[in-house]
Amino acid sequence: FFKREVFDTYLVPVSISYDKVLEETLYVYELLGVPKPKESTTGLLKARKILSENFGNIHVYFGDPVSLRSLAAGRMSRSPYNLVPRYIPQKQPEDVHAFVTEVAYKMQLLQIQNLVLSPWALTAAVLLQNQPAMDFDALVEKTLWLKGLTQAFGGFLSWPDNEPAEEVIQSNILLHSNIASLVKDQVVLNMDSGDSEVVDGLIVQHITLLMCSAYRNQLLNIFVRPSLVAMALQMTPGFRKDDVYSCFHFLLSVFSDEFIFLPGNTLKDFEEGCYLLCKNEMIQVTTRDILVTEKGNTVLEFLIGLFKPFVECYQ
Repeated sequence: FFKREVFDTYLVPVSISYDKVLEETLYVYELLGVPKPKESTTGLLKARKILSENFGNIHVYFGDPVSLRSLAAGRMSRSPYNLVPRYIPQKQPEDVHAFVTEVAYKMQLLQIQNLVLSPWALTAAVLLQNQPAMDFDALVEKTLWLKGLTQAFGGFLSWPDNEPAEEVIQSNILLHSNIASLVKDQVVLNMDSGDSEVVDGLIVQHITLLMCSAYRNQLLNIFVRPSLVAMALQMTPGFRKDDVYSCFHFLLSVFSDEFIFLPGNTLKDFEEGCYLLCKNEMIQVTTRDILVTEKGNTVLEFLIGLFKPFVECYQ
């Protein structure tokens, strides 16, 4: 494209998500330090049994094509490439590198925006904040509350409209029966394996929590900006808007390797987080201060709890 070999290039953001990840246990084992098993023909034959298991749905979303020519309009001049034969390699100038990086970030943000979330991601988030068990009716109520919050914040949720919420959540618990179980109207995280708390040298509790967290993490990009505002409000003495923004800026820089933030876009990220919280009547923003409403206390507490594990890792 830069060498004018093509008139335009279209980039299509493709978002793929799974109701249940095939390699969820293997992924957790690797996180806990267990080496990945070597691939072999015998292992392939043994793996055939998983074909009879239920892994739910795969969600593939093709976003609108993005024209590279439109993105480059007024930003990039391709005329320097006309002066050099195409077959001669050229070192890309800094402005080209910056443009390519910006395009990559924008495409990643579009992929995140179009990611389809399953009901289990909501249920997992609720369970992790109420472990090791909670009443099924309370879980349904809290999950429905989180469903509304997710949709209000722009989340793309796959939720069957023609099924009662109890059936939707129960079917998702059944799908993830290796993580949680419904026992006498209680939803319990599987923290042990029969008489043993250790499997393959690993503590079962750690395996369960990490698998559950992997699904909870699908929500985080939806809530990251309002959550950083919530944490900044908690960490800032007083409610001065400038102080909250300074704390937000610090938190964003800390988590810039964990989440996707467009470089140089901190103020807009802060304004987006405040806007989402304001729109849902959780905070009020004045010229100088940011005030938490009575309705907002519950939401901010949840948002802070959602990112608490990440904050604790950096302390």
